[in-house]
Amino acid sequence: MAAKVDGVVKILNAGETIDIPELIHHTFWLVGDQDMVIEQSVTSDVEHINESHDNYFENLFGAVRDNTHPIGLLYVIVNHDNHLSAPRWVDSLLKVVVDAIAPVLGFKTHYPEYTTNCDTIPACKRYL
Repeated sequence: MAAKVDGVVKILNAGETIDIPELIHHTFWLVGDQDMVIEQSVTSDVEHINESHDNYFENLFGAVRDNTHPIGLLYVIVNHDNHLSAPRWVDSLLKVVVDAIAPVLGFKTHYPEYTTNCDTIPACKRYL
């Protein structure tokens, strides 16, 4: 696996770890053609941050598992304070376009069936 953290690329072999400081831009990708399993742990002194990351990954991976259309996946991504590895104006434009199209097509920003604590998250509760 390769990871780019704050502009620096690092290649990781099986069993190696990387720490990504809070609020630092990062991305990672598969290197080679072997399957990759990632174990991720998100910790913060702010409980809302931990809950927010759990909620994001539950929704994203649930939508991926159910073969949600790419527009639906983008709707989840751009509405959970995530940004693509693109200039900020591209992120902003994409969010405007996806926010206009996705709800019309029936997509949601949160899915109660994927979210462990939907009843405590205002953006998720509206879909209950």
